[in-house]
Amino acid sequence: MNKLRELRKTKNMTQSELAKEINVSEKTISRWEKDKTLIKANKAKELADFFGVSTGYLLGYDENSDLMHSIYKKVKNNIDDPKRHIDFLGHDFLADKLGEDVRDRIVDNLREFYSDHTLDEEEKKTFGEEGFEQLKEYRKSLIEKDIDLFIGSLMRMSSDIRLIIADLLSLPPDKRKAISEVIKLMADNPRKED
Repeated sequence: MNKLRELRKTKNMTQSELAKEINVSEKTISRWEKDKTLIKANKAKELADFFGVSTGYLLGYDENSDLMHSIYKKVKNNIDDPKRHIDFLGHDFLADKLGEDVRDRIVDNLREFYSDHTLDEEEKKTFGEEGFEQLKEYRKSLIEKDIDLFIGSLMRMSSDIRLIIADLLSLPPDKRKAISEVIKLMADNPRKED
């Protein structure tokens, strides 16, 4: 079921006013709101833009449309903020689905994975103390961006795969290590076809 009526009401508009706004008849708006006729793609886009929502939200297709709507609004409101995360959308979605503590554990674990690529004493000698500190800060910011991008790409996977990966990433170190060993063993010893 689409969200047109709900969105129209939030703007305190009548069907007639909305019809004039997007150049259709009042009867068409009524049919759309009652799901008697489908909203054509070009009009759905026009309506979504008018209400400041995604087309999926407007049409009621989003798996988690209320959550996605709030995130979409947050993205739209913060799009010009240079301090925002590259993809806080994924962070918010993980927190909503799994809880903030699990999301934070996943981010901490990802930071740990990336920390394997730390700077060594040789680089400290090469860049000097001040340059070395600047390089460390730069690498730290790159790690945060990589984590944001990873979480963003995770959100584009199917929900079952997304949850499996999130579950694996949120495990404590000893369990992650055990699973890692099993995966390595399987990779090193592929099953032979009969």
